[in-house]
Amino acid sequence: KRNNRVQYFTPNGSFLGKWGKRGGGDGEFKFPFGIAISSDYRVYVTDPYHYRIQRFLKSGSFLSKWGTYGSGNGQFNFPEGVATAPSGNVYVVDYMRCDVQYFTRTGSFLGKFGRKGGGPCEFSGPTGVHVAPNNEVFVVDCECNDVERLTLKGRPLQIFGDTGKYKLFWPSNAYTGPDLRCFVVDGGYNRIQVFKRSKPAVEPASLGKVKALFN
Repeated sequence: KRNNRVQYFTPNGSFLGKWGKRGGGDGEFKFPFGIAISSDYRVYVTDPYHYRIQRFLKSGSFLSKWGTYGSGNGQFNFPEGVATAPSGNVYVVDYMRCDVQYFTRTGSFLGKFGRKGGGPCEFSGPTGVHVAPNNEVFVVDCECNDVERLTLKGRPLQIFGDTGKYKLFWPSNAYTGPDLRCFVVDGGYNRIQVFKRSKPAVEPASLGKVKALFN
């Protein structure tokens, strides 16, 4: 983030390369926040202080960008999380607007959902977004200390992580694997929590301080 660049590595952590520097031009950033990689290996990076999304080849070659400051469709106030759906569409969560906008892979606006609040499909400080293999959208809200599960067009399905033994504190992002378990970065407690999907609920497991998984 503060280095204003993207670095990439092998699966075991060996350094491969980097791109980006501080600035407002193409391929430049000011505190980039979120990153996502599509199935065709296009890389999307949120650049919140420039109110835009930038798109690259996996090598770092700049392809395109979209976004300006504002409250209209396709505009941003502080875009943080970004995710790609199996279709290739791109989902962007905006911390200040408290909404999610979704676009084609090249940045054409398709729709949006969410508003400020604490109810279903409402957010107070959304920072992370993820689209699961089954086309469910997970939005992480660090102010509400929860994760909301929605359809691709924003119909609320469930809110979890806000109550009980596995209550989240300052979560920042989430990811689901092929088995649809939801891994949540629980920043306030310095741990990863894992929520096992069931019907109709998502029930918690734990990765207490990244040591062990309890099924």
